Amino acid sequence: WNRGGERTASDSVSPLPSVTAAPAVTDGVLTEPAIGGLNDLETPAVIDEGLIITAWDPFGDNGGENNAQASLAVADGSRSTAWSTECYSNQYMGAKPGVGLLLTPAVAGSGRLSFESLNAPFQIEVLATTLDPVPSDPEQWTRVGGLHFDEEPGMVSVDVDMAATAVGIWLLELGPDDACSSVNPYRGRIGEVRWSADG
Repeated sequence: WNRGGERTASDSVSPLPSVTAAPAVTDGVLTEPAIGGLNDLETPAVIDEGLIITAWDPFGDNGGENNAQASLAVADGSRSTAWSTECYSNQYMGAKPGVGLLLTPAVAGSGRLSFESLNAPFQIEVLATTLDPVPSDPEQWTRVGGLHFDEEPGMVSVDVDMAATAVGIWLLELGPDDACSSVNPYRGRIGEVRWSADG
């Protein structure tokens, strides 16, 4: 995994378009996670057709960094709603390899994932697995679409061409955030998550 060095533009990252206010998602319901062996997470959000979204922090203290905010990442047309990481002292989260969001469809399958990184610069991997139960260690997952990065906030879109039991948005580098302190100035923010299942 690349944690710095020479960068070139990512084909799947595009600048954030102008967004007008849109109504929040109202057809989702809350349910318990169907993920075994990861951690004791709070109640996640269900989006689309049974897709569960939870915070993913396998190297943290409780496994679910800011999990109560995970539902805020769901696409609603507003950049004021997003899931965010904790604030960190450096952009690479110290000794932590990464943190992110975990999307678990009701039925394993392929599809297209899109989301916005609202802070920059950023480095993000999209990971997928066909294993069940879903492994907690990102090293056991498959990276989809290469490394996604940019110096500016932007949209990331990835085709997941496997029968995925879960898809992960895995943050490797965080951008500075005015909402954080000068001691811990770096935070990742993800919003407008959409999953379009094939078929």
